[in-house]
This record gives sequence, C-alpha cells and structure tokens, in this order.
Amino acid sequence: MRALADLKDKSSAGAIAALLKDENTEVRRHAAGALGDLRSGSVKSELVAALKDSDAEVRARVIRALAELKDPGLVDVLVAAMKDPNADVRARAVDALGDMENLSSPPAGLLDALKDPNADVRQNAARAVGHFEDVRAVPALKAMLEDPSADVREAAVEALADIRNDAAIDALVSALKSKDPKIRRAAADALGKH
Repeated sequence: MRALADLKDKSSAGAIAALLKDENTEVRRHAAGALGDLRSGSVKSELVAALKDSDAEVRARVIRALAELKDPGLVDVLVAAMKDPNADVRARAVDALGDMENLSSPPAGLLDALKDPNADVRQNAARAVGHFEDVRAVPALKAMLEDPSADVREAAVEALADIRNDAAIDALVSALKSKDPKIRRAAADALGKH
C-alpha cells in the first residue's frame, strides 16, 4: 500500500480508499497515511466518512490527509473535527485550519481552541490565529503567556507578533517581564521586528 503511494499513482487512490473500511485497524491507519501522501481529491468523500472511525489514530491520519488537499471546502469538516474527543485529532484539525490558504477570515472555533485542555491543541490554535492575524485573539493570547506549557507560551508570543496591533504589542511588552527567559527573548525579537 505504501509502495503505491510512494509511486504517487493517483489512480490507485480509489483502491487505497476502499481500505479505510478494512476490519484491521492497522490497515485503515496505513490507508489513511497513504492517501495523505497521494494528495488526491478524488477520494475526499471517503476520507470525510473515515472521520467516524472508532480508532483515533485513523481519524488523526485522515485529518492529515484532508489537510494535504488544502481544500477550503473542507473547513466545516475540520471545524467539526476540532470537537473530537481525542486531543491528537483536535490538534491536527486546528493545525490544518491554520494552514488553510485562500480563507479571508479565521474559521469558527479557533478562538475556542485557545482554551482547549490539551497543550498541543492550544499551541496549534495560537499559531492558527496568528496566521489569520485575528485581533480578537489578543486577550486570550496574552493570558496564554502564563500557560503551564512553554511551547504554548512561545506560540502565543509568535501569534502576537503576527497580529501586529497595539494590543498585541502591549502584550509583547508585558512578556518582556516573563519568568521564562525564552519568552523574554522571543518577545524582544518580536518587538524588534515591529
């Protein structure tokens, strides 16, 4: 299966997509991964259907495959995946939304993802709102400068730097007083670029 995907033979996408319904979990996982490598929009509906798989790893790999399509028509599907019970699936969905091009505004739910209980989801959400330069996120990003996760704090600084409005700059100035030297350095670098 991986060999077919490595050949980048998009004509094999249908045969691989059929394996998304295989009884063996590992087969379904590899099928989803192979379809991500192929980047074939011809199996989009099969991938979306596979988001109902009982295995979280299958769903996470399906999100990766859908993200590779960079199809703005999948925004609602990815937004719905941000509510998945599995944190890895949510994190990948948020990441995929943040990488979406050709969107004029941030998808619904990204601001809520900034408060997710999982640090990876919060980190990806910070990067996503920064990508969209969503000024509505500044208060939440400022609060994230005190997040228990260093990666989340750093992503919040990066997002504030991307947003570039007065409130974001004020938040970056306050980050210069952080207890974390990495955050102080990142804030100084960000302010130096403004």
